[in-house]
Amino acid sequence: MRFAGFVIATFLSGCNLAVEAQHFFSIESDSLPRSYLLETPAPEVSNLPMVILLHDSHILPMALAKLDWSQLSQPALIVFPVGLRNQWASGNHADSLRWDENFLLKIIFQVQQNFRTDISRVFILGMGNAFFLAEAFQRKHPALVRAAAPWEYPTNHAGRSALYTWKIE
Repeated sequence: MRFAGFVIATFLSGCNLAVEAQHFFSIESDSLPRSYLLETPAPEVSNLPMVILLHDSHILPMALAKLDWSQLSQPALIVFPVGLRNQWASGNHADSLRWDENFLLKIIFQVQQNFRTDISRVFILGMGNAFFLAEAFQRKHPALVRAAAPWEYPTNHAGRSALYTWKIE
């Protein structure tokens, strides 16, 4: 994981940011139908960071999108991609790993092209085994993804303790 020398406090604060809209996208990647959900904040803000949240095999990304993401301290575009058969490659299947990597690249480029993002602030979080993909993706594309981190489903099911403040040194 690459470290940058400051605290990312994009997460967890008492600030109440309303979600402007949820967008559902269906795309083709490696001749496979893939999809993702994107949450954009209100009000309109430019140069937003992009946070990609990879689900584990027990939780659908649409359920994660229903959590209370209004507690973010700064506005961010939150991307909830859907893994093939509701799971992500973990390194033991080369084709799946390549397919997931190409899908994540398409998402990043599509969101950067169509929404107001800061291309230097793309973060990827992985739940459970999805963290292995997040970390491998960040290591392979360090100029594209600033940091990868593990993430756990919130215990209070309201999203308030869901995102951690992580220190990037």
